[in-house]
Amino acid sequence: MKRLMNILMLVILIYTVSVMPINTAVFGIDFSRVFAPEDPLDTTLGENNLQLAFTPVNPGDLRISPKSYQVHLDSSKPLTDATLKKDLKLTLSLTDTLGHMATFTEKEIAFDIKQSEERYTLSLHIDQPTLGTAFDNYQAKITISLGNETFEDSFPILYVNEGIQPNGTSAKTSGKQLAPYFYTDSTGNHSIPIFVATQPGNNPYRRMINTLNQAPQVPYLSGNPAFPPVKHIWYSAGLLELRLNSAVLEAYGDPKVAQAALNNVINTARYFSRDTVINKVRLTIDGAQTSKAFGGLSLSQEYLVDRSPQSFIPLIADNTMLWLPLNTTSSDNITETVQRLVAGLQKPHTLIDDPRAAALFPESVQVKQATLVNNRLRVTFSSNIVSELGDRPELIRTILEGLSLSLSTIPEVQGIELYADGSKLTNLGSVQLPEVLNRPDYFNVLK
Repeated sequence: MKRLMNILMLVILIYTVSVMPINTAVFGIDFSRVFAPEDPLDTTLGENNLQLAFTPVNPGDLRISPKSYQVHLDSSKPLTDATLKKDLKLTLSLTDTLGHMATFTEKEIAFDIKQSEERYTLSLHIDQPTLGTAFDNYQAKITISLGNETFEDSFPILYVNEGIQPNGTSAKTSGKQLAPYFYTDSTGNHSIPIFVATQPGNNPYRRMINTLNQAPQVPYLSGNPAFPPVKHIWYSAGLLELRLNSAVLEAYGDPKVAQAALNNVINTARYFSRDTVINKVRLTIDGAQTSKAFGGLSLSQEYLVDRSPQSFIPLIADNTMLWLPLNTTSSDNITETVQRLVAGLQKPHTLIDDPRAAALFPESVQVKQATLVNNRLRVTFSSNIVSELGDRPELIRTILEGLSLSLSTIPEVQGIELYADGSKLTNLGSVQLPEVLNRPDYFNVLK
């Protein structure tokens, strides 16, 4: 009987443990710690259970000349400064308008990290002086890696030269008559216009030539005249004939020097007068067109004054901004012509190989349509023009001047109106737009 009772008690005990719940508090055992996840403080960087969340922070307008790019790091474990500096990987790629790419890593990018509880703010310094980039439109791509987590972000950037500023004026504001003076710059590659005091003469053509023969006294000019003295001047029906004497051409024996002087006079003829049109220029030396005294150039035919549409590109030289007009191919479709002219302001390095050229207009802003109505050009931009330009008065005024100079080179255009979202623009940022945007009478005016 005793043995039977022992067996019965064992069965009851087994049933109790297997089926009935146990109150762990009674026994004082905390089973929750037995099955708790591993302490995150023991997690080493790089293991799969490290959780990071990257959140980009907009520190202002990233589109134009940004100073920094910020991102929040939210981590499942505390990250020390030493760990971040050791394991953080950064890459910034900038692709310019010609497709050239420059890549910077954490070795070249200055950055800092600030901690607030378990959130970290990573700031990458991507300003133009730090990176040493050109003043151009770029497509930027930022990659941040920490452990096995990677974050990427892409966006456009326009780095604007701080020297950019408008320099045009009206004849009324100027208070005196100015004339264009095209000179060959120090590289010998560009014929650049400036407006200077008009030299006296008994007719417009004589005043034009006398002005070219009198070099203005400015620091970055050599002091040499833009064109040699002319003995006689004759004009008829759009043809300007300049009669030179071989005795004054000694300094123009070099073909490059002679060609540069010829470019100066042809370009000046285009801009000298709106009332008197010069379509062709003829040179004679000692009464003949057969002389080779002018750099060996052939003078047997007249030289045409090119009236192709032109994009006016900011050229930063000797701490001065000058507008450089560059020919652009026109189209029978006026929208395409306007798009090409604006593209010159966005991508000047597609027109000119010169590091002094600076982009002026964000590439993210596009021309949607252009129409010419009663000699007034109506240009419709993408709706982001207001948000992209923001409130940058000096840049906006320079853009407006660049647009008026460029778009007014389209034949028959006598005024410009700007639109976006089907509505006429009355202001950009704090800059109030005129009813009609007109070309300044003078530009590149020397102070």
